[in-house]
This record gives sequence, C-alpha cells and structure tokens, in this order.
Amino acid sequence: EVDTLLVGKVGPERVPLSEVLHVHRGLEAVPLDLGFPLDNSMVVLELASGRCLSFNMGHARAAEDFALYFRLLTAMRRQETRSQPQRSTKPPDDDDDARSECSVRTATVEQQLHSAPLSTAACQDPREVKKMFKMFKETMRRGRDFYVVEGSGEPYDVECSLSQGHDEFRMRWDFQNRDIPLRDMVQVRTHREAAGLGLGVAMDARCATLELQTGECITFKFGHVEACDRFVVCMRLLVEQKRPRFVSRSFSSASLAGQGAMGAAQGGANAAHGSEAPLSARSAGSASSTQSRSRRGSAAGRKAGSSDSRAMVEAFVRQMVVGCQLSVVGPGGSQQVRCSMDAGLTALQVTAGDGSSREVLMRQVKLVHVGAEAAKLGLAGIAVDELCATVELMSGDCLTFRFALAEERDRFAVCLRIFASAHRQQQQ
Repeated sequence: EVDTLLVGKVGPERVPLSEVLHVHRGLEAVPLDLGFPLDNSMVVLELASGRCLSFNMGHARAAEDFALYFRLLTAMRRQETRSQPQRSTKPPDDDDDARSECSVRTATVEQQLHSAPLSTAACQDPREVKKMFKMFKETMRRGRDFYVVEGSGEPYDVECSLSQGHDEFRMRWDFQNRDIPLRDMVQVRTHREAAGLGLGVAMDARCATLELQTGECITFKFGHVEACDRFVVCMRLLVEQKRPRFVSRSFSSASLAGQGAMGAAQGGANAAHGSEAPLSARSAGSASSTQSRSRRGSAAGRKAGSSDSRAMVEAFVRQMVVGCQLSVVGPGGSQQVRCSMDAGLTALQVTAGDGSSREVLMRQVKLVHVGAEAAKLGLAGIAVDELCATVELMSGDCLTFRFALAEERDRFAVCLRIFASAHRQQQQ
C-alpha cells in the first residue's frame, strides 16, 4: 500500500500522503510566496503543517506527469481514509486556500479591509489583495479540495469551484453536486463573527463560514490562518460584486407597481432556487442552519428581559394591525405613508398619500439595517441618519424609514427581524 513519500537518500524524511493538502505545478504555487522563481518544470507539495516541498523535474512533461499521478495518489488516500470505520478524532488541517479572482476596484478592497481587518499581513495591503483576488478566481475556476465541517464537528472533503461567470459557488462530493449563487450569500464570516450564530460547531482561527439567505451556514476549515484569511477576503469581494441592489425611487403608482412586480419576481426566483438546492447532510448546514436562522431575533431578545421583549412585540403588533403613519426617505426627501400589517403578520403594507401602495412580504426581508449601518448598501441620493431603519429585501430593493425617536426605530427593526426570521423558518 502506497501511503508515504520518502524524501532523501540518507535518513529520508517520511511524508504521509494524508498530510499533502495540494499539489501545485509551476506558477500555480506563486501565491505561496516561496521566495524563489518558479517555472513549468517544478512541482510544489503543500503540507498540512504549512511546509512546502519543491521538486524540479527537469522539464515540463515530467512535472505534468508527476503532478497528475501525485494528485491521484493523494485523492485515493483521502478516499480510503474517509471509508475507514473510525476516523481520527483530530480534524485534518486543510489549506482551503482559494486564491483567485478577477479585477476589483481598490476602493472596494479598502472598504472590505476596513470593515473587518484580518490578522494576515498580506491581507492588509490593497495592492496585494488585488493580486491575490485575481489568483483566487483562476484557481477556483479549476476547483480545489476543501474541508467542510459537518454538524458533528467532523471535516468532510468536498471539491469546490467557481462557475465560468464567477456567480456560483459549486460543491461536489460523493457523486453529488450543489450550486450556490453568490447572490444568495449574506456574509462570509470569520470564526469570531460566526461564534455568535450558535452553530454548535467548534471553530478556531482557521475556520470561515458562508452564511446563506435561508439561514443555512457552511463552515470550512483551512490548514493555516493565512489560507483562511485569503478565502474570507476574496469571497467577501466576490459576494459584494455579485450582490444586486437598487433603490426605491418614489411612491408614485407606476414606481410602486413596477418595483413590486420586480421584488415579487426576484423574491420568487430566490425562493425557488433555494428549494431546489439540496441541503448537504455532509455540510454544516443541516445541523447548523436550524440553530442560526433565528439568530437576529434571539440577539435582539437578549437585549432586554423576555417579558419586556414580549410586551414590546405585542405593542408593535397592535399598532401595525391598526395602522400608523411613518416617514419614508427617498432621493427626493421624505414623505408620510401609512403602514400596516395583516393579522397573520405576513406582509407590511405601505400606502402613499395618493393611494398607491406596496406590499412587502416578511419572507422577502433579508436584513434590517439601523442608522449608519445602511451606508454600506450604497444608497445613492438617500440621506440616511441615525434615526433611520433600512429594510433590505432579497430582491436587492431597499426601503428606508425615519423615526422621531431612537426607541421607535429600534422597536421597528427588532420586530421586523423577528417576523422575517419566523417566516423564513416556516418556509424550510
């Protein structure tokens, strides 16, 4: 049985094949920053410990054959390890270093780095990040083997890649496939950011979590912190590029009718797409998503006692069922509208002074941003201040409300988050 690579003649170093994370040929190893020039006659083995072994095969054909056969050997070894009845209790380390992608504006890079600074020094320089982003796309288009953390905490080997248009994250395992549109991703979280989601999975600095609109969370474990940071930065840039957004321009009859139809169509498409995508029992989604879907509502509930929260929600429900006047902010300024909800709390009805109206389904509400949090949405022409709450829909549309008091703003945001989370859970 071939399970170990011997390197050297006298006292050879033993390298178990199970420790080989990736086999890089030639310039594929450029992102590893090895400190010496690379050419197409070289092969680099990246190990779980973070070390790299470099081989010069003499010419390109020999390097191509060596890389091909060694990839087959390591893949077969991983398959044998997975098929064994008892797996090691220590999770394997995997450098799920997805480093590749297209062009990106420096301002966008700086915005992402400023919003969530990472530990890796290479991820702090926008110019280096742009190079890394380009490599991320090129590498991921070919596909990489990543470890996905299951609900039980066990890692599972999954081949991941990006579609040709870089708008889908593709996963393949055990003759199964799953395509996740980037527009369906809410956030790419570090282990610290994911700690508050209550996923029940042990995570460290080498873990990154994809949070989907459905509430499902998929956690990846990398071989070292640098690989994890690169994945987080590049995926955040990708998600930001692919996320569609547009602003509610006015509450005229034509505008409301057109935007309502667009929101319904896109929301329906997202819901249908989500229902078609199988939830992998091998991923963190199965066990983690049910615990994470109501995180926003539960986080809000922790701010006050359970009795106070219940009273607040009940008062809000009574007010909205009867109907109340609110101020909607648009490019032309603010205007008074009447807002109400049906008895089932399934939709928010917004009616303008001229009689035109729009219905916002709770299951289509993705996020509710408070105050300056909405600035990251890039709402051109909308003057958002600390007394505003912005409702972001899954279609990309946004509605901004302004309140007289911060308490009214907070109550509105908290209750809408609770209702939206509850209706998304019912859809599952």
